Amino acid sequence: MDESEVFILIVAGFAALAAMAFTITAPMHKLHFRRNPGPGMVRLAIVLSLAWIWLVCMVWADESVRGVYVGFYVALGYAAVKLFGHAGSRMIGMQYRIDVLERRNLSAALVIAAFALATGLIFGGSLWGDADPVGDDEGGWWIVWGFFLMGWLVLVAAFRIFQRREGSRFRGRRGALRRSHDMQDGRAAAFFLLAAGITLTDAVSGDFWGWRHGILTFGVLAGLLLAHEVFAGVARGGGGGPANAPEGASGGTSGGIRPETRPAGARATEGLVYLFLAVAAWGLNRVFDRFLGAG
Repeated sequence: MDESEVFILIVAGFAALAAMAFTITAPMHKLHFRRNPGPGMVRLAIVLSLAWIWLVCMVWADESVRGVYVGFYVALGYAAVKLFGHAGSRMIGMQYRIDVLERRNLSAALVIAAFALATGLIFGGSLWGDADPVGDDEGGWWIVWGFFLMGWLVLVAAFRIFQRREGSRFRGRRGALRRSHDMQDGRAAAFFLLAAGITLTDAVSGDFWGWRHGILTFGVLAGLLLAHEVFAGVARGGGGGPANAPEGASGGTSGGIRPETRPAGARATEGLVYLFLAVAAWGLNRVFDRFLGAG
């Protein structure tokens, strides 16, 4: 390891410590943890993220990622997941200690866990592939972080659009997820995050041979948001009321659909559609690579 790599490892360590300061649970009373699976869900998401990053390093990463560099990138991945996924859930309107521990909100815990896992998936995808498939140059940590940050910012932007279309009750201090603990909304949001995370993992992974993968990926993200609009339209047609009805008016809320008026089972189907689109796009990219000689 050279001096720059040691330096970035130190920076990542401080970043992880800063993230822990926002998510530390040691001062919390043990009653907050009793019969509360929320913290365990988030921890499991972090563990799965690290397992994914390690697997990519061992199997699909550039040949230069061997030996000590496996631990190096797993450490960087942990810092990324803690800072951008766990503590970074504030970017999507969730607060781990308040929502998951104090309010025992399993719906919020599910969304935070999905956001952390999606963050880990994207970081692992940034490690995937040959840094220079047509030459002998080796990559570096700056390439991984560059692709990761691009993917993560798109993840946040896509989910903020999702939230905005859901309406004011879905986000902010009085959002349905934070106030009513609506698990149907939580599952739909978590499925959207995972689907977007899988899609963006595909976008940032692999050898760079052209722009086709990126174009297809952003088309899939548009498809996820389109699917959300379709299901929102079903809710309106089923008695959910107009999307822009004033809050307090019959059948609507300010800026979006009343979550509790969605037809039974619609949220579960919506989430499965998100995952289907993401997995189908991943498979389609593999088919293109095999039969069209793109990689």
